Amino acid sequence: MAGTLFLGAIAAVVIATLWYIFQAYLTSSPLDNLPGPPSPSFLLGNVIEVTDRNSWKRWKELVEAYGPVSRLHGMFGTRLLHISDPKAMYRVLIKDVELFPKQNAPSDEMHMLLGPGLLTTEGTQNRKQRKLMNPVFSVAHLRNMTHIFYGIAHKLQKAMDSRVGKDGGVMDVNGWMARTTLEMLGQAGLGYSFDNFLDDSTDSYGESLKMFFPVLSTITPVALSIPSLSYVFPDWLLKRLLGIFPQAEVRRMIAISNTMERRSLEIISEKKRALLKGDDALVHQIGEGKDIMSLLRESSFPRRRDVSGRRLLIATNAHS
Repeated sequence: MAGTLFLGAIAAVVIATLWYIFQAYLTSSPLDNLPGPPSPSFLLGNVIEVTDRNSWKRWKELVEAYGPVSRLHGMFGTRLLHISDPKAMYRVLIKDVELFPKQNAPSDEMHMLLGPGLLTTEGTQNRKQRKLMNPVFSVAHLRNMTHIFYGIAHKLQKAMDSRVGKDGGVMDVNGWMARTTLEMLGQAGLGYSFDNFLDDSTDSYGESLKMFFPVLSTITPVALSIPSLSYVFPDWLLKRLLGIFPQAEVRRMIAISNTMERRSLEIISEKKRALLKGDDALVHQIGEGKDIMSLLRESSFPRRRDVSGRRLLIATNAHS
């Protein structure tokens, strides 16, 4: 079964490749009139040089050499439009964003790996998600979360003091700051603790969040082929096929995605159970019910008051 699926994926890649080649070399495009760097590779074009972790230097060189609008080469000779003009970017990313969809394909690598979240949705769904999130980032709400940040800072201080000791020592401050940032995001955003600062063990969910983009940057050619494959395969099948892909980093990326999905569902279920128990249960959780996850979870559960003034969940939502 796995072998059949893999052969099907290879056939889809071959068909997509032939289509790309046809578009690139047998048809013309207005982008051909724009200046741009030559393609160093037929297979990958300029993709690798502009997606490297230090590619900001290359982007700067492109603007200096070819101006605010230029043409790049994608995989198999496809044309890419590069824009750095502030007014044009404002039109594309903010003012007329619905006229410039990020992806025309049924799916892409971010949607497949992260699901239909704030980073991957567009149009009406994205506006609805942002509208739901806006109150959470208000000044008043963030002010009520300062005690969470102070609590983490005090834990960090005690942890560093215990490791340095009276005689001093050498510490990786950058590493501790990364752990602290992740813990603040976890408690304030998810109501979940990634790190107790007592030992050097790592949380699987926190480690997956930290490694998501570094690992994704190592499989750029595979990631860029996902939109084309999404015309043939649904997301769940693509993930299964990539889970048996020969390249180890691709399989690692799928494992990271699966870990994030599994742990996210566990955290959501825990928040849902606490919400069903009432406000007292939320207060005793990490984040005290004021974290972003708890508030978003609560907003999806309309509430009413009974004759005694106690807040109860509407029965139709209690089992959703």
